[in-house]
Amino acid sequence: MIRLISREQCSACGACQNICPVDSITMKEDDYGYIFPHIDEKSCIECNKCVETCKQIDSLSKNIPRISYASFSKSKSIRFQAAAGGAVYEFAKFFLENGGVVYGCVQKNYKTFRIERITSFERLPDILNSKLVQSEIGYSFRNVKDDLENNLNVLFTGLPCQVGGLRAFLDKDYKNLLTVDIGCLGVVPVKMLEDQIRSYNEIKKYKTDEIKVQFRWKYYKNDEVSTIFGLRTLACGDNKTEIIKEEENKINHYKRCYDNIMRDSCYSCRYPSLERFSDITVANFWQIGKKIPSSFKFLNGVSNVMPNTEKGKEYFELIKNNISFEVYESCEAAKYDGCLKSHRKKDIRRDDFLKRYRKKGFIKAAKTVYPIKYFEKDNTQGVKYLTKRILSKYINKSPFLIKIYKYLFKK
Repeated sequence: MIRLISREQCSACGACQNICPVDSITMKEDDYGYIFPHIDEKSCIECNKCVETCKQIDSLSKNIPRISYASFSKSKSIRFQAAAGGAVYEFAKFFLENGGVVYGCVQKNYKTFRIERITSFERLPDILNSKLVQSEIGYSFRNVKDDLENNLNVLFTGLPCQVGGLRAFLDKDYKNLLTVDIGCLGVVPVKMLEDQIRSYNEIKKYKTDEIKVQFRWKYYKNDEVSTIFGLRTLACGDNKTEIIKEEENKINHYKRCYDNIMRDSCYSCRYPSLERFSDITVANFWQIGKKIPSSFKFLNGVSNVMPNTEKGKEYFELIKNNISFEVYESCEAAKYDGCLKSHRKKDIRRDDFLKRYRKKGFIKAAKTVYPIKYFEKDNTQGVKYLTKRILSKYINKSPFLIKIYKYLFKK
């Protein structure tokens, strides 16, 4: 019987599913919405390719970039649509202009986020914005390989773990492939996002395919662009867009919980460092113009573009006339970017959240375990919660602790 890696290590990169010669592996959700590979033992031929491909990720070559380019597209409309500076769009546009194809994460609606093959300029804006959920890989790696074997130039954009999975699946370097990984701090199940959106009474009059979300959005104020971080729910249909709900990070339950409800592998992720698996890394250039000096006048949405290989450097040279950029040392750009330093630490309340989520649903679990008051400057709510958890764990070992617990929480 084939045994894949543990849940704590698996990022659901899709390499095992794509490499299986008899399609015995499918990605399935658990009770919380986290997806993992599932092997159909009846059809499995025990060739062990899935295990070998998975193990191969750790032996992939890595590169440490020396240079970071703080950059943004010269197109104002692209800068406004993009989460950061629109650098990924410029790479994608170059590929399409030269007869290539682009793979990137596309949001069909609030329930469906997946890696898709893009061949038209009209679809490029679909890959512009942040998608803070686990996207579906499907059999996109196989499609990438087919395109490469047919001598098409291919741009693959995805999370670092997805790029690692693709490279392990291909098992060799292709001159006509450029891999771009997007800075990532972790992903949350789509199921939890669905639970958040379904809690809105306002969505009842819309069809599922009409409803989309944004995790950050920009607006003009006094001729300047500002960015809001949160969850914005939109109705997109009949060539018009209507705002259904708009909540900032602290107010919105999903975004407030986000750091603490990622999949297990995100809390031990191998990718957050300056050692990169891709040809190019594109992330946000945090603190530019503040803690990092800059001559840019436009500072609201700047991409950090790091060419990690010689191929990456060559492609940057090909698109640099379409962007404004400044040059920095990569270590300087990484100072304020968590996805280039270390993975998140698992929160002590996460297990409690998951238990409550399974019994009472997402909204009730979020309100109980991660209440808004916990995120206020006056953090007494959070301190009280942690104190209760710690005392509950050791309460039976000491009569003195029992007295403290009763005094604090049984009044």
